[in-house]
Amino acid sequence: MHIPYGCIAGRLAHSRNLVPSLDGLRDLLLRPTTRPHLLRNLISYSCTAAKAKQRQQDECAANVSGQSDHLIGAGAIVYGLGELSRRKRETYLEAEFPHLWEHIRRFIGGKTEYSIRAIKRMFGKNAEEIADDLVFVGLLSREKRRDGTTSFKIPFVYREGLELTQGKVS
Repeated sequence: MHIPYGCIAGRLAHSRNLVPSLDGLRDLLLRPTTRPHLLRNLISYSCTAAKAKQRQQDECAANVSGQSDHLIGAGAIVYGLGELSRRKRETYLEAEFPHLWEHIRRFIGGKTEYSIRAIKRMFGKNAEEIADDLVFVGLLSREKRRDGTTSFKIPFVYREGLELTQGKVS
């Protein structure tokens, strides 16, 4: 059974690269995978589901009618994404890439997008090698812009954990 992209759970699953289908979940659990981060993301996000659901129930209880049209409210999803982001910073970026942490730490409190020039200012003469490493671990995504320049964006899953604000450093 495939989660439809139109529903909020489907958009979340597709955009966060969690598990796009129940078949995908079965495959993750039954076969060895070369993409263990998918299972980690699923487990991590599932761990926050109870907290998010409790928060939603508290919000619903505050509503006089106690009714809602939503299975999972927007507040619960935002809360769950924030928790996942903080957890991924600690258990993935810091724990699994200590050799890159000094470079990753430079993004804390920064912006969500960086030009190639900004990356070179941040990292000096080894900037391209460092950027390639950060792209490889998933902290940065390299994007070609229409004007032919290269831009690096930090995925949503890391933004709250790294305390980033929307914007670009040129």
